[in-house]
Amino acid sequence: MGCDIHTVLQVKKRAKWETVATDIFTGRNYALFSVLAGVRGGEEPIATPRGYPAGFEVMDDDCHRVTDAGGFIDSYWMGDHSHSWLTVAEIVKCDFDDPEEEYTKCLGYIVAKAMIVAYENALELEEVRIVFGFDS
Repeated sequence: MGCDIHTVLQVKKRAKWETVATDIFTGRNYALFSVLAGVRGGEEPIATPRGYPAGFEVMDDDCHRVTDAGGFIDSYWMGDHSHSWLTVAEIVKCDFDDPEEEYTKCLGYIVAKAMIVAYENALELEEVRIVFGFDS
């Protein structure tokens, strides 16, 4: 049985975090999972899992409440373990040894998506974060 990642991209607007995208990375890359949260690999994590960030809406079944621009409410499952979050600023300040490593390419993909959102919303990198969890 494999392990998958569940991701939410959030931006901080008017002192409140808003979800703008889900599933920003859907691949299965254990080196990436290890770098993000120490899950399934031998890489040093950027930060040990922190749990959900303050104010992150999660229902009893680890589902995050997502509201779209039209006010439609849906839920997105965040996985069942190793929940954490990182700002884009935290990710980009890390020094990764080998740009050819697959997890470095995956992080680049995630950061590129997040930076586009930051640019489109005139936000600093500290105002864009990735919240994630894993399933087994």
